[in-house]
Amino acid sequence: MAHLYATLATGDRFDSQANHLYGEEANFNGRLTTLEQAAEQRFIAEPSQPVEGEFSRLMRFVRGYSARRNDIAHGHALYIHWVRDPASRETLLSFGADLSWCWVPPHFRANKFNAQNRPEYVLTSREINEFGLTFWDIARAFSSLSVRLLKFPPSHGIRPRPGALPYKVRAPRIRRE
Repeated sequence: MAHLYATLATGDRFDSQANHLYGEEANFNGRLTTLEQAAEQRFIAEPSQPVEGEFSRLMRFVRGYSARRNDIAHGHALYIHWVRDPASRETLLSFGADLSWCWVPPHFRANKFNAQNRPEYVLTSREINEFGLTFWDIARAFSSLSVRLLKFPPSHGIRPRPGALPYKVRAPRIRRE
């Protein structure tokens, strides 16, 4: 996203000052606002409905998935049986079962637990891997858009050609049990 900001602000994806300027805002929502402001200025100067539409679509995805990123970044691991039955005195070790892990919200986040003090989400490695793939898809989409916005696409090996980074953004299936 810093490269997209740099492209919008300076026309150079790898402008280090623009990349650093984008990162000065510590809060993600603040960085999104900075990116939107740069896009607005660019689209006023060089209107393009297809590019503006793609930018808006990607911003909706990134806003929606930022909460999922936070769930992963700020959660913690537990034995999955503790989540299934937190009152049980049995442990997986007591009957020789394999250890299974899951990812849940931190205990201090009351809004991430229901009335029975059960976590609102329980992620296994499968869900986390699906989110990871989706995050990469979103990153490639932003990269492709930044290449598309270049006035003079680079032809040397460091920077990709327009269209060289195909993308698709898909949402993982979330299983609720």
